[in-house]
Amino acid sequence: MSGKPRPNSVKLSRKMQVINPTGLHARPTSELVRCAMRFKSVITLEANGRN
Repeated sequence: MSGKPRPNSVKLSRKMQVINPTGLHARPTSELVRCAMRFKSVITLEANGRN
């Protein structure tokens, strides 16, 4: 891959906040991964200032 956008590609960006006192654990995280794998995507997770 060249890293260049394809002519008909669209770049979207979205920030989301998960508010859960127990955090984002294995089961919901694996569901997030399954959904994300359907797309060409870059996802960064951050917790307590760390990503």
